[in-house]
Amino acid sequence: MRGYKARVNRTLPVLQEVTWSALPEREANLSRGYRAGIIFRGSDFLPGITYARRRQGETGPLSGNTDYFWHLPHTYYGDYLEAATSDSAPESALDCRGYEFQVKNPEGEKSEWMLFSYPFDDTALEAIRATALQEGETLFANRQPRASVEPFRKAMVFADRMYGTDDPRTVATKARWMEARREAHLSELRFRKGDHLRVHDGPHTGKDGILDEILIDHRFAYLIQPSSGEAFQASDSQVELHGETPST
Repeated sequence: MRGYKARVNRTLPVLQEVTWSALPEREANLSRGYRAGIIFRGSDFLPGITYARRRQGETGPLSGNTDYFWHLPHTYYGDYLEAATSDSAPESALDCRGYEFQVKNPEGEKSEWMLFSYPFDDTALEAIRATALQEGETLFANRQPRASVEPFRKAMVFADRMYGTDDPRTVATKARWMEARREAHLSELRFRKGDHLRVHDGPHTGKDGILDEILIDHRFAYLIQPSSGEAFQASDSQVELHGETPST
């Protein structure tokens, strides 16, 4: 915390700009701990100030929440704040595109929402998106689903921030990303839906049943339905085909 300010009266903070910037790793001979950040500039920022963000066009917290998620900045310097981010440009800045930010002083006074601003080069961004998408397709076609997940994710994020969540490019790339994640997970599992499995380790040892569903990105990926009773979950290492001797 630097540039400490204190007021007796309740104070309404004012946001004038929210942007992204690469930052020196060290300042005044001290390690900053990060090399890029979201930068907040304004006035009447008090110690303990927090920030929230939302997608432009949203009018309230996400469904099921009563408030936004409020975060402390990593650096407080009077009317200047930093929130650490990845220094991977331009994606780190692009992550905030189409979002607006609000700050809140400790007593609850809030600024108006301020749209994130940054001098994006859309031609360069589109080239990156298209290249990432093609890389994902090539890897997936070459039976490398695990390697294809990251370029598909990158292409999806670029499409989402540039063109919007409902744009056909975003929707199609998200579907490819989800398919790649599923195939990558399946490639690490031995069994498939319909297999009759027996549990030889864990809390359900001794039970058997039919593999009813594979839960992607779950450690206990197999949802097994016994002949009677409720379905239960088990990991790949906890089961074998029914009738086989467990491997050691």
